[in-house]
Amino acid sequence: MWGAWSVLVPVQASALVMHAALSGLVVVLLARAAGGAVSAGPPPVGRRARTVT
Repeated sequence: MWGAWSVLVPVQASALVMHAALSGLVVVLLARAAGGAVSAGPPPVGRRARTVT
């Protein structure tokens, strides 16, 4: 993508580095946020949820 873009406009190396750093940070933060929900997993088999009567 950056190669095609650089044909149209000059791209600075520092911009590529900053873009890679910010993209990596976003991926890490999203993975950490999703990790809590994913790691909980489904309830154990054989256990029923309590029902309020």
